[in-house]
Amino acid sequence: MKKQYYFILPIIIMFYLIWLVLGNTYNNYKVNSKIKFYENYNSQTKQKNDFTKQEIAYFNTNAYKEKILKSEQNMINKWEKVIIITPKIEKEIKKIEVSEFIAPKSNNNKIIQNMDNLDKWIYVFTKKS
Repeated sequence: MKKQYYFILPIIIMFYLIWLVLGNTYNNYKVNSKIKFYENYNSQTKQKNDFTKQEIAYFNTNAYKEKILKSEQNMINKWEKVIIITPKIEKEIKKIEVSEFIAPKSNNNKIIQNMDNLDKWIYVFTKKS
């Protein structure tokens, strides 16, 4: 009867060892994935820091300071001259009177000239006086 239970103890020990190996493997996987994540995060942060250092170096240059002074505060150097070039306007804008828009060159001009603004709009939409 004792011989029947001898095989149970090695099977239990074998399952326990398999459970330990699988648990340890899973923990190693989690640790390695976190390490990879933080390595990527560190490299991205390093790139951002390098870019920020380059920007700060550019902001401290005389060229950038001069650009800001010229664009935002309208300052110029002593040896510079400012010339403003404007395009030539060839077409003149013709103003149209409201009375010409409502009734151009007709006998109704006299009636329209005596109307209030509200009456003119009513006349436009209804053609009634």
